[in-house]
Amino acid sequence: MATSRSPVPLHCARGDARCNGARLVRALEAAGVPGPFFLYGSEASVSLCAGARERLSPGREDRGDVWGRVKTFLAAHHDRHVFGFFGFDLNGGPGDARASPFPDCWLGVADLALLVGPSSWTALGAVPVLTDVPACTCGDRPVHYAAGLDRSRPDEYRRTVEAALAWVGGDPRKRMTVARRLSLPSVDMLRSVSCIPSACDHSRSFYLDLGELGLTGQCPEVLMVGDREGFVSYKLSGTFPRSDDPAADDVLRRQFQVDPKNLAEHANSAASFGMALSGLGAVTSTGPEVLDLRQLRHLMTRFQVAYSTGCGVADGIRAVLPLGVAPAAGGYHALMAAEAGARGPFYGLVGLIEPGGAVSMTQVLRTVYRAQDEFYSWVGAAVTSQSTPDGEWTETMIKLGEVGLILAD
Repeated sequence: MATSRSPVPLHCARGDARCNGARLVRALEAAGVPGPFFLYGSEASVSLCAGARERLSPGREDRGDVWGRVKTFLAAHHDRHVFGFFGFDLNGGPGDARASPFPDCWLGVADLALLVGPSSWTALGAVPVLTDVPACTCGDRPVHYAAGLDRSRPDEYRRTVEAALAWVGGDPRKRMTVARRLSLPSVDMLRSVSCIPSACDHSRSFYLDLGELGLTGQCPEVLMVGDREGFVSYKLSGTFPRSDDPAADDVLRRQFQVDPKNLAEHANSAASFGMALSGLGAVTSTGPEVLDLRQLRHLMTRFQVAYSTGCGVADGIRAVLPLGVAPAAGGYHALMAAEAGARGPFYGLVGLIEPGGAVSMTQVLRTVYRAQDEFYSWVGAAVTSQSTPDGEWTETMIKLGEVGLILAD
């Protein structure tokens, strides 16, 4: 039997830690290990958490004190692996409760934690007894993209964009990220976590199974990587398509770097984000730079935060939780009036806090959600004074081309 922190060999045809993590989840389930289950990482390394006898999942009636409860919960379990998500709907007050199958946030203290690599896994504490790990299935099922499965009609989303434009009112300082929800066929959530390569070096893939609820996705917008001293954020905004033809793609890249809409959108977004961070301590930034992904590119500004005395991880999480609108005063309620339905985890944060204070929180974008037997995704676009309804619809379709998934049997 393996001893704690002794690597156990595990083979994946592609050498992908995400595939190995998904196979270990199936092995743990077969061995009778209780959920929930959580995966978080990249091809190089994945953290796997299982079980959570200690949990925090405040109800909507607790929104007024939710961040105090989060801070108390994290302090009480500072020496354990804490995993989960912070939903976008935490931005609303008690009077803004809206129907969503997901709670406003969900945190669990892992009963079992594993560190999974491309060719082995290591128990971080208690060692599970695993006698039969499923074989690697990389490449045996076709990858689908949400853009090809979307049957939404653009008219409703165009009306949402028009409502956002009415609020923006031509003011270049205003920005509202409006989203739409699309239904999907049944998805194999575990296989989907590793079905496409990571979008970039700092991109994170994630999988969370809460029983009747679940989510899986991959996002390059990692808004918090750090520890108890501070963190780095990779803030993205501004979207432009790419081309498979190198010469055409070079033209698109040069157009993107001078496109006034994207430049203004990113400047607005980065300024709002920097303002949200300013109360945490010393903040510096670099950029913007162009981040090339598979089918699209973004502008990215990196922020570095050093906590001042009295600030810590819970304060940082609250500061980086995206609002989706600027200015925030009055804007959030305008956004809720423009959209139909609560977002739940979408546009919130998902991540892991490790013993010792290491923390990583990724924005919940390009994600598939499961609520009982229903599968769906969300996608959004930032509406500014230079937006058009047709342009924002096109942007959502480009983004859905980055959501890879494996359909269930």
